[in-house]
Amino acid sequence: MRWDDELFEVLADRDSSYFKEYLQLIKSKIDEHQKTLKEIEKNILEQSKSRDEKTGYEYDPNEYLADIGYEQYELEQVMYKSFVVSVFISMEALAADICQRLQRNRQEIFGYKDMPRSGIDRSIKYLKKLLDKHPIADEDLRKRFDVARKIRNALVHADGVIKKEDIPNIEEFIKQHPEVLTVESLRRISLTHAYAESLISLYDEFTTALQELLYSVK
Repeated sequence: MRWDDELFEVLADRDSSYFKEYLQLIKSKIDEHQKTLKEIEKNILEQSKSRDEKTGYEYDPNEYLADIGYEQYELEQVMYKSFVVSVFISMEALAADICQRLQRNRQEIFGYKDMPRSGIDRSIKYLKKLLDKHPIADEDLRKRFDVARKIRNALVHADGVIKKEDIPNIEEFIKQHPEVLTVESLRRISLTHAYAESLISLYDEFTTALQELLYSVK
């Protein structure tokens, strides 16, 4: 039985088209920057060759090119980080909305904001406590959601550096999806376009899980 038809309709209409457009915009910007970087690299190499022929001195442009490449990489990471955070903001808003409506429906005294921790964690905890089951029924989806949550927290709170206790879960995820994510030295996450795409799928699956939750609640 659906206990809140209005919310069910909101979830049913909440597709991921916005995030697909957002990610396409990011990709086009990265491609544009990559093209510019190649042009800069070509000009610098030509200038260095000309300088060598005129002065006889050896000139190594690689250090300068490496700096430019690193700036490009950091810009890509910033854009992907903004995407990850946006997806989680939307999922958090959906979970919080269900918590509030469930609280009103059952006339509960305490709400999800009374739970410990913050963000989507407390919404999940609230639903689990109130319904005596995890709101994400599928175990595989739950594991992927948990990994994505830990990555999001690392990006927001620690500049992408993963907590030591979270490394085993994330390494296991990387083993299963080696083309999607990498961890650099010092446990820093390196985001990719493939990982951003996987978050869109996660968003769709998470929304479906919430729909199934509404069907199960009396």
